[in-house]
Amino acid sequence: QLVVAGDHLQLPPSNFFNTNMSSEEEEGSDDALLEGYESILDICRSLLPERMLQWHYRSRDERLISLSNEHIYHNSLTTFPGNIGQSPIHFVKVDHVARHSGEAKSNPTEVGKVVDLMFKHAKETPDRSLGIIAFGVHHANQIEEEKFKRLRETNDQRCKDFFDDTDKAEY
Repeated sequence: QLVVAGDHLQLPPSNFFNTNMSSEEEEGSDDALLEGYESILDICRSLLPERMLQWHYRSRDERLISLSNEHIYHNSLTTFPGNIGQSPIHFVKVDHVARHSGEAKSNPTEVGKVVDLMFKHAKETPDRSLGIIAFGVHHANQIEEEKFKRLRETNDQRCKDFFDDTDKAEY
């Protein structure tokens, strides 16, 4: 018997941690049998019957899964309300600013606002961790560059302490 759990509607696995095999190892491998499949889940989906799990219990706050539940799962998941009072997700509207061709991948006004909010968090709630999700590597790099620029310019030790990463301190 075999039970495989996974979700083909989520992001596929990444090749980030794969290592290059030597040519000797490649000759003896059965990789040709796996060609065209991104994961063991895809292989199993082509061979075995599927059954959708109906309950989502992992989010501490159901608002974290509600968008996916509505748009991907068509409200078929049973979710559980969390005990977090304030929403973990915040919408902040940033006006569109016409960009130069070199800025096509990142809105500088948005980058500035994200960094403003990062510094506000560092000052007001330094005991809480902070995660920033960007919609691409270029955008993430722009945010990080602006953060380091402001850290070099600030005298606020709370911000410097909050963002201190002893492995990569660049400010």
